[in-house]
Amino acid sequence: MHSLLLTLAIALAGQVTAGSGTRYEPAQEIPTSQPVLPPQPRQSQPRLPAADYRADGRNRGQQPLARPLPAKSPLASNGHVATTAPATTIKPSELIRSLLKPPTTGQLAGSPLSLAEAVEGANSRSEQTRRVEAYWDLSEATANYYRTLREMIALRTMQRSITQPSALWEQTRQSLDQREQAARRSAETAQARMQRMLGRTAGPLPLASDLPHCGAYDTRYDQIFSGRLPAPEAQQLNKLLPLAHQQIRNQAAHVLAAHEWRETVSQRRDPQTDGRALLKAHELLSLSRQTFIQSLRSYNVNIARYAEIASPGQIGTGRLVAMLIYTDASQGSAWNRRGIRRTSGEEAIDRRDSGQPRTFAEEAEHSILTTPHN
Repeated sequence: MHSLLLTLAIALAGQVTAGSGTRYEPAQEIPTSQPVLPPQPRQSQPRLPAADYRADGRNRGQQPLARPLPAKSPLASNGHVATTAPATTIKPSELIRSLLKPPTTGQLAGSPLSLAEAVEGANSRSEQTRRVEAYWDLSEATANYYRTLREMIALRTMQRSITQPSALWEQTRQSLDQREQAARRSAETAQARMQRMLGRTAGPLPLASDLPHCGAYDTRYDQIFSGRLPAPEAQQLNKLLPLAHQQIRNQAAHVLAAHEWRETVSQRRDPQTDGRALLKAHELLSLSRQTFIQSLRSYNVNIARYAEIASPGQIGTGRLVAMLIYTDASQGSAWNRRGIRRTSGEEAIDRRDSGQPRTFAEEAEHSILTTPHN
């Protein structure tokens, strides 16, 4: 992706000059720093060790079902060396949260649905996995629809800053209009599918409220499959998941780089050009976002598939959700009554500790444990 970005920069150099031009001012789309080209390395903030917790919110002296491991550990228990993503100021969890945030207009109608609510009531282990997959399909379709809406707004705003826009601007606008209609239909179809799987014939359509898992995933393959028959698919997933996680981190960095490149093109654009360079930079950002969303959905579907192979018998909702995503018991009394924690990226801690909330959920390493007594 970085090579593609460099090639694009060289190809469009004739339209981007050091002089100042009319610059559009779109609404802030993702958290970013002052645009630079290329993005300068930034110092990453040290992570605090994540605390152990249970899915049911009680400590009964048993091993936790899901345990965030210290991010500084260079070696996961499955033997994979932890690699480092390119320097960036945005985490995958922050990026997907911004992409899933409903826009001011055009947002989907429906009622929030947690992953636990989506899984609850499934009559078999395979049905649980199918519902998890449908849930992440819904999350992906929603993110793509909201992404398309914001890109349409940004395109119109940018075009107003072009004195003599080329015909490509109108062609792109028409194409984006068609993509927006298709994206909305896709999201509504995913809602209807999830509604059907829940056995509901009436009521508001569901909207995925839990974020997909964005951190590393410790499969504990050697521990879980010790003494069991070979599981080729699980073995391949064990190798794939760490690579897929690294890819997601890289793609988040690429999205930020594409965003900064579009800002730089806007700032340095020659007022006499037709704005083609700015249009291409906008399209590159759109493609980067789409790729990130698709990869994150695939990553979480593969986690669900691995969890089913590792624990093939039907298991309780709370235990399954804790194997797939991080959860937090501080939100919602209904969740506490059922012993299920709602997903959150932050967990409050005693302010005597550091005085600040601790963020760890979507970025720390997640661990799957299938102890018999749980």
